[in-house]
Amino acid sequence: MGENITRVLIVLLVVLGNVVLGVESSVEESELIEVAQNYKFSTSTYSCTLHKTGMILYLKAYGKNLLKSVILFGDVVYNKKRARVLQNAKAKTWKLVKSKSESNFIVTGDLFSRSKKILANFKQNVILTPKQIKCSYEVTTTEALKIKRGKPFFSLLSAPIANYLENAMYVIDKKGDESIWEIQKVFQKKKETFPLRLQSASFSLGNGDFSIIIPPNEQSWMRINDARAWKSPKLEILVMPIIQKGPRRDVIHPAGTVFKWKFTLDFN
Repeated sequence: MGENITRVLIVLLVVLGNVVLGVESSVEESELIEVAQNYKFSTSTYSCTLHKTGMILYLKAYGKNLLKSVILFGDVVYNKKRARVLQNAKAKTWKLVKSKSESNFIVTGDLFSRSKKILANFKQNVILTPKQIKCSYEVTTTEALKIKRGKPFFSLLSAPIANYLENAMYVIDKKGDESIWEIQKVFQKKKETFPLRLQSASFSLGNGDFSIIIPPNEQSWMRINDARAWKSPKLEILVMPIIQKGPRRDVIHPAGTVFKWKFTLDFN
């Protein structure tokens, strides 16, 4: 990760109504207060840290560590070389103000290759409320990129699997089909292959439920991987835009291609 560089500006906007990615705000520049540290948010239900790059870190609820991180990630090919781009700790500037009812961050930045070539710009909206975290992403390529079919840019949610073992996982796929799974304490590869193209996943954790939800009619989907398959003690949840069906090979996307996706982290 350290070989990638992300340049980011974070602005936390005060608003009185619903906010969605791309909507202009009436907040004046004079209302913005620059803060030189990460933003820690805590309610009676959950707590987390919003890193100055836009990463969501150390999400805790119900006495458990639920997510270690939520990171914007890209896996592309540029000039015939693989380039893995992501948010990281290289950002130096962010600004914020805070409303009493909700904390609304707008994050903008660039995604770089190893050679420090800008490959894409991103815009991210994170709204922190007492019972939910709402996340929206928009990535625009600045170069022609060959992108893996079905998985261009995405949000990678990393969860310590120990806190989910032997708990029920209720999922709904994009077709509306429902199923219940249990993450086994002893990993068995054939039994830990979860359904693909999910609309939502809800984990019953004893003291409450933790859900990852894609809004209705949103052209996004998620999948869940048991990373013990490659000897990592994590659940990996990937949320990404739906890519139209195409040839079974990587596809070149021209500069200016836009990828969008949304999801909500819900605590009940």
